[in-house]
Amino acid sequence: MSKKNNPANQGQTRREFLTTAGAAGAAGLSSFYHNPSQAALSFTSQCRTRKSFPGGRPNILIIMVDEMRLPPPYEDSLADWRKQNFKAQEWLRDSGMEFTHHYTGATACAAARTTFHTGLYPSVHGVTQVNGAAKAAADADMFWLDPGMVPTIGNYFRTAGYQTHYRGKWHVSDADIIKPGTQEALPSYHPNGARDYERENLYSNADKLNAFGYSGWIGPEPHGKNSHDSGGSAANDGTPGFLSGRDSVYADQTIELLDYLNENNRYYPPLFFGESATPWLIVSSFVNPHDIALYGFISRQLDQTFDFSIDPDVPFIPSAPADNIDTKPSAQKSYRQTYEEALQPTFNTPEYRRLYYQLQSKVDQEIYRVLAKLKSTRFYNDTIVIFTSDHGELLGSHDGLHQKWHVAYEEVTRVPMIVHSPRFFQGRQTVDMLTSHVDVLPTLLGLACIDPVEVQDKLRETHAEVQPLVGRDLSPLFHGQTPAGAGEPIFFMTDDEPTRGLNQQNFIGFEYNSVMQPNHIISTVATIQTSKGPKLFKYNIYYDNPQFWSDPGNEDEVLQEIGLPGHQCDVQEIKTTPVPEEYEMYDLSDDPEELHNLVQPSANTIWDTAASQVGFSVAELETIRDELMVILQEQCESKRRTPQTGVPQGFEDCDTIIS
Repeated sequence: MSKKNNPANQGQTRREFLTTAGAAGAAGLSSFYHNPSQAALSFTSQCRTRKSFPGGRPNILIIMVDEMRLPPPYEDSLADWRKQNFKAQEWLRDSGMEFTHHYTGATACAAARTTFHTGLYPSVHGVTQVNGAAKAAADADMFWLDPGMVPTIGNYFRTAGYQTHYRGKWHVSDADIIKPGTQEALPSYHPNGARDYERENLYSNADKLNAFGYSGWIGPEPHGKNSHDSGGSAANDGTPGFLSGRDSVYADQTIELLDYLNENNRYYPPLFFGESATPWLIVSSFVNPHDIALYGFISRQLDQTFDFSIDPDVPFIPSAPADNIDTKPSAQKSYRQTYEEALQPTFNTPEYRRLYYQLQSKVDQEIYRVLAKLKSTRFYNDTIVIFTSDHGELLGSHDGLHQKWHVAYEEVTRVPMIVHSPRFFQGRQTVDMLTSHVDVLPTLLGLACIDPVEVQDKLRETHAEVQPLVGRDLSPLFHGQTPAGAGEPIFFMTDDEPTRGLNQQNFIGFEYNSVMQPNHIISTVATIQTSKGPKLFKYNIYYDNPQFWSDPGNEDEVLQEIGLPGHQCDVQEIKTTPVPEEYEMYDLSDDPEELHNLVQPSANTIWDTAASQVGFSVAELETIRDELMVILQEQCESKRRTPQTGVPQGFEDCDTIIS
């Protein structure tokens, strides 16, 4: 086979691509760093990080995975297997600080990622929905982050003089290059998954994330039915150069970038006296273990392009404890039924749970390659590595629920968070304080000695929605100090309705009902002083959000399908008043699996059986509930802000929801 016809080598070779891209990147970065407006920013002179890093400011590598939950307590028996097989995470824990109670700020994918990157909640940045089931990326009821509105981590750090790069999954804006006359993304790989270097160069030159402060992103998003858009679950077709998915490519792209910076970064001019090179921030964003969302009846039985074979070394994974969601908000049972109809039937089998752990092991191997490359560069000691996930995964827990929608359970909201730095940590440290994705941006600014107020003043020249960050700067922890707000509760919200949209049809063409209301959630986790000492509690309110009605704030038209498949009729329902709220309350200290909802979901009154379940009297539980309601209102009012450019029609304030 000639080079021209070999799908693994069409167009430019890898060497030719890197040479071209490197030259283009050097030219672009050089012109940026000679911009006097960038060099004019000052930096906090008393920042203790400057004493830890010879260059004054650290490089930052953010490694994000998708759909990885913090292991729940009922999987403690797998601790040794995880330690042996998740070598990248173990590397990061060595000379690292692990946050054991870290939470995502929102769900699902797009909302979680945008909250992470902006340090603000969806009520401000507006990214609330995920495309894929009932919505396409270009639909009117999809909301993406728009350039010039809310700045991202990339915008903050680029404005402060950092080189900022992005590799891998984005899912914050609709950034794909679209084929003319279609809604189909232009692939950057060949039909067998092999890299197409000409297309990669095209994406790199298009620089679709430049307005968001990042350079060099190569699309398209790993999204859709093509098995090569998975993390690594495409079936091998036997052709030369075959690749099973995108994660190995994302690792390669990050490694190539580190190689380039290692060879060229020393030539960039320093921004202030004493620096040897311009610092960089890289986001390396992976897909897996998100491939678990592809596993089900359809992909196993009908689609032979996927390979979900499981390594025999992956052990038996115990199922979650039995739960009864009849005592939980009604949206959960509705979601369980709708999930099978809208996406695919998924069975909570040992193979299903083992696959989830195998996918975690596979992405860990790709991350390990990136870390090994970083270790080989001159940057390693001067680089802070952040490892986390956008959100978690239900994996059949809570009476057969899957993925991450319409709940605030720990399996979905609590995610891994490790900060690695050889200069800060000589061994392993853990922090059990409550932390959130909204804390990451202010913490990174603190570690980089960047004054957020000064940077925000500069960002207001290019962005309409520059608001004070709602999270905390946790950087004092790295110097052995206690950060401000260390004992504060955390706040979570979700407005995502994946089964509601213009395309409520499943894979065989039958229409399905969207998940019933109320299914929007605000939630808080807080430490409460009780008669048994400090205890961790969670309190959730499910509500019907008029902002997402068919006519926002006025009326909502819902089509319900009544009858059996093939003999259904449409019933139109119009409402002008939100349905009543529903509630959940859990004692996370004594009921970490969240099996016992302590309040009746429709009445918010304490169950008569609650006292025997967690060992508190009904009267004390009522006092705890009332305190949690006050905390949730305070958290909601301070963090669920609205855009300065105008409040969306139908938006309900916290008083209305919680009263």
